[in-house]
Amino acid sequence: MLLLFIQQKKTRWGMYGLESLTNNNLGVADVALHIAQLLEVKLDSSWYQKDADTIIRKLKSLLEKEKIKKNEHLIILDNTETMAENDEDIINLGKQINLLSRYAGRVILTSRRTERLEARPIETSKWSDEEGAEYIQKKRECITH
Repeated sequence: MLLLFIQQKKTRWGMYGLESLTNNNLGVADVALHIAQLLEVKLDSSWYQKDADTIIRKLKSLLEKEKIKKNEHLIILDNTETMAENDEDIINLGKQINLLSRYAGRVILTSRRTERLEARPIETSKWSDEEGAEYIQKKRECITH
């Protein structure tokens, strides 16, 4: 099983209080590209176009080549509310995440915003680290059986 956790925070606590992270703007294409980079030593230049649909489809082929089944690959996207700011971007984000889940693996989103997806939302209260780890372990067991 392959587990990938992508955190998309815009701020962090540093030595002098809350710091902005301005160069941390990941999109779904960047997530797919990052997965490909983890699996392949050197990617050809066609991977570096910023068309999310094409990159996700190329990732599907790479995962098949590496014999990684979609249901054995869990992708967790944390703080997805920071990945899109206007209505058009939110709709595109939903389409790209849907494509990622169809071709590359199972996807769990965490967001403070209700994302526009064809997915089953699970509303939760804030979890402790232990509760989060327990949930991921249970999901891993469901995926691998």
